[in-house]
Amino acid sequence: MRREKEELIALFNEASKELRKVSKIYGEDFAARSIREDRESR
Repeated sequence: MRREKEELIALFNEASKELRKVSKIYGEDFAARSIREDRESR
């Protein structure tokens, strides 16, 4: 169980790094802007 927990933490850390890269490319408010634009287009 400890090993699984460590593996999950490592996966979360890797995902966090990737999300930071996306955030730098598209801006920190990209998700919020995308949702807002989608709602306004309806």
